[in-house]
Amino acid sequence: MGIGLWVFSPAWTGGWIWDDTAEILRNEPIRSSWRAIAGMWTAPAGADYLPLKETVQWIEWHLWGDAPVGYHLVSVSLHLLSALLFWRLLVRLGVPFAWTAALFFAVHPMVVESVAWISELKNALSLPFLLVSALAYAAFDERRDRPNGAWKGAYALSLLAFLASLLAKGSGVMFPLVMLVYGWFRHGRITRRAILAAVPFAAMSAAVGVATIWFQENRAISGVMAPVGGLGERLAIAGHALVFYFVKAIIPWPIGPVYPGWKAGGSFVADAWPWLAIAAVAAVLWNRRVTWGRGPILASGWFVLNLVPVLGFIPMSFARLSPVSDHFAYIALLGVVGGLAGGLGSLTQALGQKTPRLALASAAALTLGVFAWESHGLSADYRDDRTFWTFASRQNPEAWAPRNNLGLIDLADGRLPEAAAQFEAVLRSGEQQAEVHNNLGVAYTRLGRYDEAAARFEAALRLQPGYPVAEANLGNVLAQTRQYDQAVVHYRRSLELKPDMADVHTRLGTAYLLTDHANEAAAEFAEAIRLDPNAAEPRYRLATLLANAGRISEAITRFQETVAIDPARADAYAGLGLALTLSQRAQEALEPLRRAVALQPRSAEARAYLGLALFRLGRIPEAIEAYRSAVRISGGNPDIWFNLADALRSAGRVDEARQATAEAERLQRRH
Repeated sequence: MGIGLWVFSPAWTGGWIWDDTAEILRNEPIRSSWRAIAGMWTAPAGADYLPLKETVQWIEWHLWGDAPVGYHLVSVSLHLLSALLFWRLLVRLGVPFAWTAALFFAVHPMVVESVAWISELKNALSLPFLLVSALAYAAFDERRDRPNGAWKGAYALSLLAFLASLLAKGSGVMFPLVMLVYGWFRHGRITRRAILAAVPFAAMSAAVGVATIWFQENRAISGVMAPVGGLGERLAIAGHALVFYFVKAIIPWPIGPVYPGWKAGGSFVADAWPWLAIAAVAAVLWNRRVTWGRGPILASGWFVLNLVPVLGFIPMSFARLSPVSDHFAYIALLGVVGGLAGGLGSLTQALGQKTPRLALASAAALTLGVFAWESHGLSADYRDDRTFWTFASRQNPEAWAPRNNLGLIDLADGRLPEAAAQFEAVLRSGEQQAEVHNNLGVAYTRLGRYDEAAARFEAALRLQPGYPVAEANLGNVLAQTRQYDQAVVHYRRSLELKPDMADVHTRLGTAYLLTDHANEAAAEFAEAIRLDPNAAEPRYRLATLLANAGRISEAITRFQETVAIDPARADAYAGLGLALTLSQRAQEALEPLRRAVALQPRSAEARAYLGLALFRLGRIPEAIEAYRSAVRISGGNPDIWFNLADALRSAGRVDEARQATAEAERLQRRH
């Protein structure tokens, strides 16, 4: 559909936002060989069990890597495919204005989040399979009385498509109940045959539902405080959410990524009125079920049932930000759009006059144009992280997440005062989130405000006692202030909570080195390398440790691995050059040492090591020049002055050698 392509065209050139980086750029399985696909299905490492979605992402990565445009086009294409399938489903159900309804779904502002946000591929991928399952089930229902098993193929297709939908995202778990509502819609009652047909679907839903809950509680939330509340509070919020989604589906303004929530417990009327309104509507529809109420009941069933999993009865990590979100209503929205199409058809038929019908058609066209224009503008707000979170903050100024994420963007850009200001503003608003305290602590650490940083990390740990990142960051502050023994305590505590943090193993190893625990340090560096084979820092640290222990051959290997991973690392080239020189391979040392000097011209250490290699090769004038350039950069190192004196003495320049020795001894006494 041309209008659909135009609506989402601003997203084509969009970048990565929110958790797209974790989903794609830092998702090691999708960047690996095809063998990693088996792990996605049998031993997933992510926060959810979505193997089909991850498999598609693996294919996408191997097609276009880190270019976002390909991912965006796949999501847009899947969404437009869903609109076409929705049209076919409405036609099969005999709903008038089916094509108009499909167009409204294609351009509705509430779908933008699911289409323009790369991480929501799971929504865009799951829905086409669910609609194929619905179409196939409708065909099965029509053919079930035909001889020779004509229904079997349609039933099998419906079952397989439903399974694929669940493996892309488990949001369609309520489909077995929708099937029963559909059976009542078609036949006026729920038959035993319909119940038996729904049993395999229900079994798959139950299995995926249990897996989803387990992954949410043990991976997605995993110690993070997610608001749950008692049954009464959950019911109150769920009622408000149902009304919110229905109203937003009809009047989609304002639209935003993080909506304001509701506080339950204000009064009985405030908490109960949504359910009273829903009960009243349900009673009217049921009373008219024999006449005009049958179609609205099916549409309402699709809408309400597909929202049940996201109404807050089950803890979800997103509930920390808001009880509602547009991407939660992606599937449910079809019920409202289809129901309105059916209602528009009934109204047109009842009017029966050309002028009113033309007025309705004009109003529908105008509304469609307004929706499309709004969605086109919304798509542009997904072009990059800063634009996205600025938009979210503008739509909901009271929300803590947008300001927190803007602070993280400033932190990544090196805008430390601006980052600290964002985090401080969140805390001043009264929102006490452990994550925000931790992030403010990181900003203070980088600003050198170590006491304030430590206080923020301690506050984060009071709010969330099992917070491994805050423990590690507190260790960083202690290491920065040379409290290495205490830093070791917090690094170890962090790793007890989350053992797979390679960078924390590296920092713990460094702290062990500085407290004269070389063996423990070597073990931590080795573990960091095992966890992250592409990390250069632990290799460099281990190489230096080995060199200092006299294990020069092993050190050379580790230095070579380091520069292979990070060819711009001057200190590793310098270390490699020194190790080669000490192992009587001074000629080989020249190339890495010159590379170190080229990468870091102000490194006195690299120039001194180059002088040593040249000295051992008998190239005394060049060695003297290398040493002199080293002392010009760092004149306070007595060892370099002693080496310069040796080189001058070898060149017969005794007076200069005597002066260099005197300077070395003076510096040595001062130190």
